[in-house]
Amino acid sequence: MTHHLSRHFLWQLGDRVEEFTHLIRDRDAKFTAAFDSVFAGEGITVVKVPPRSPNCTPHAGRFIRSAREECTNRILLFDRGHAEKILHD
Repeated sequence: MTHHLSRHFLWQLGDRVEEFTHLIRDRDAKFTAAFDSVFAGEGITVVKVPPRSPNCTPHAGRFIRSAREECTNRILLFDRGHAEKILHD
């Protein structure tokens, strides 16, 4: 199922998919070889964080936390385009 989601994600990126070279992911069992192969087919290298290392992705975690606190908790978002503009700003 997750490989369908990865294909959908790449479809949503459209032409911007060429801007991405790496995908950093955890070692959750839901990420199968099929999931990785979808990204590999687009020339994106999938990198797994080391086992038992929850602090390996602190920058991504901090960004997500900041986006939630500063954008979604304080602003009424009307649609996806509005959310993307707020996030970009």
